[in-house]
Parts: sequence; C-alpha cells; structure tokens
Amino acid sequence: LIEIKKYLHISESIEDHLQWWNKMKLLLPNLYKLMYCIYAIPITSSASKRAFSSAGLLITAKRSALKPSKFNKILFIYDNFKLIKDVYLKSVK
Repeated sequence: LIEIKKYLHISESIEDHLQWWNKMKLLLPNLYKLMYCIYAIPITSSASKRAFSSAGLLITAKRSALKPSKFNKILFIYDNFKLIKDVYLKSVK
C-alpha cells in the first residue's frame, strides 16, 4: 500500500516506460516485479475493450477533473488489483 501511494504521488512525465521502471525498481520494488508480470503488448483487442470498460467505470461526473496521469495510475491499479494483492501477500510472507 505504501508503494502504491508513492506511485500515485510521482508526477514526472514518462517517455520510455521500461527505462522509467528500471530507474524506479529500488523505490517501488514490488510494483516493479508486478510490472514485469503484466507489461506486455496485448495480442487481441479484448485487453483494450476491458480498458475502455474499466475507464467507463472510473470516469464519472465527480471524477471528470482528474488529470490524465493520475487517471492512468488509478486505472492501472484498478485493472491489476488482484495481481498487486498477490504480489503484496507474497512479499509479506
């Protein structure tokens, strides 16, 4: 949970995501491990359909003022909550 809070408060612009995650692996070690589990290009359109579905659940009238970078981070956590939980539980044991 602490790593997720740190991740949400990072506001720098990211051009090369793999390079950025490599730079952050000491600050966010569990999210870094998680990134390697899920950071792949989808081979079907079903992943993008799920993303639009999740985005539709997150964007409401009350949340329409979210900055895109914050929205993307929330969507990432929302879509990968089960993996995040599994990685966290393994790291605690």
